[in-house]
Amino acid sequence: MNTPGQNDGFALRFYSFARHQFGDELQNDFPRLRSIKGTKALFVIDVFQALGKEERRHLMESCLRRAHGQACALLNENLSETQRERLKSFDELRLATSGQWKYVSLKSKRGYRTLFRSQNRPLPPEATDADFLDDAPAKIDRKIFFRELKARIAGSFGEKPTNCGVGEWLLWASIGECSVALDLDFGGQSAQLRYTQKIRSELFGDFSELSIGHWLGVGELAWDLCTVNDSASVAASVADLANEFVVNVPEFLGS
Repeated sequence: MNTPGQNDGFALRFYSFARHQFGDELQNDFPRLRSIKGTKALFVIDVFQALGKEERRHLMESCLRRAHGQACALLNENLSETQRERLKSFDELRLATSGQWKYVSLKSKRGYRTLFRSQNRPLPPEATDADFLDDAPAKIDRKIFFRELKARIAGSFGEKPTNCGVGEWLLWASIGECSVALDLDFGGQSAQLRYTQKIRSELFGDFSELSIGHWLGVGELAWDLCTVNDSASVAASVADLANEFVVNVPEFLGS
């Protein structure tokens, strides 16, 4: 059975991991968030890119402190009133723009596809109504998705996912005395895929709702801009996020 001290240790180490990841996202143009083909991830990127260097850092600190209250309380890094107001503005903007932004995907001469946010920048003249992704949603091809995912996470998770029904699938990894789950949700009307991870440990306890949007403090991130050709790239994105998390689990647990 886990003790409060063990939970504190996990909270502090997980907070340190999240800080490092957020800093890396800001420094390297959001490589993880850009791999999530969804409106919420693009919203976060757009907001941070519109800020100056210092304001980015301040918003990052605010998001992290909200997401890691236990660790911040131990470190006496509680949210200030200024940070609360900053988060309120961030949340209000996210709510106000939810479902209102249109993104368009265009193929360049080199074959790359680029997302343009049509509210804040003019669309290229070659854009047509057929290019708007939110007007033409496509389901992820699960056969292609799981084939690619299996190839990329074979060293971490079990090969066979468990079908939990209603579009939900689970994969498990054993790390020492604990188990780590990768929960994939293909159901729902508002997104094509959501993912979370959780840790089960008799010694340290259970930890759930562990996904990059949650630990960065920017809210749930989902794939909702996928086309019929994106199934393999979505699997690659999920695999990279899951593998990076699993590799760090022993450090989170202090084992």
